[in-house]
Amino acid sequence: MNDRSFSVEEVDEAPVVPKAPPVGSTRAPDYLEGFLNEKPATVAADAPGGELYERVIAALRDIFDPEIPVNIYDLGLIYGVDIEDDHVTVALTLTTPHCPVAESMPGEVELRVGAVPGVGSAEVNLVWDPPWDPGPDVGRGQARTGYAVMATIIAPPSPVRRPRPAPITVTPNAAARIADLIAKAPEPAAGVRLTTPKRGCSGLAYSLSYVTAPAPGDEAVPTPGGTLFVDGGSLMYLIGSEMDWQEDDFAAGFVFTNPNSKGSCGCGESFTV
Repeated sequence: MNDRSFSVEEVDEAPVVPKAPPVGSTRAPDYLEGFLNEKPATVAADAPGGELYERVIAALRDIFDPEIPVNIYDLGLIYGVDIEDDHVTVALTLTTPHCPVAESMPGEVELRVGAVPGVGSAEVNLVWDPPWDPGPDVGRGQARTGYAVMATIIAPPSPVRRPRPAPITVTPNAAARIADLIAKAPEPAAGVRLTTPKRGCSGLAYSLSYVTAPAPGDEAVPTPGGTLFVDGGSLMYLIGSEMDWQEDDFAAGFVFTNPNSKGSCGCGESFTV
């Protein structure tokens, strides 16, 4: 074993350990001083994060899907909210064109948004492109808050996605007539557009017109003679229909076999759903 020695020193008190810089010493600069004193940048009321924008989002969160107990914003049915001055434009989609509130939901959204303090007028555009997808991929502008959790619980994505069928079937006779119309167009046309304006005795009518470019939300139906564009707002009335061209010695025209039609007028120009 090694020999060890110890010494003992008696003192009246222990030395004081300094807890602050000595008087007269230079204080290190405070690099956070300017940052903490800087006022936060103001956000425009109509921009995301702004007061009016958030009030509109809160109003949308008060509207719930009738089949899924989630509000339409967190469900991802709101594709966009644009505010210019006091006019609000909302891009709305639905889970399917056959949704039972397809006719009433846009009106309800317009009323709720229009009632928000600071909103002078509201406009709702019903769009179908891209179609609503309950999968976890929300990179197309759909609302994200709580969405991934809801999607995992309600509808896990299927491993294989089947191509979506065309909303309307075009017979060879109708395709040939579409080709003839496009060839005779007064100016270069991208195709013909099918709409269902409110007209006639029964409420809705079939209408075709030339288009140089498709409108937002239009559904393209390729045919051998050219493209038939179906108006996005008319899709819910035309899903599953067949479009044919018939002519005889006395009349010629497009004829529609529409499973959504519940009746038509005597002349056949208009129908009701």
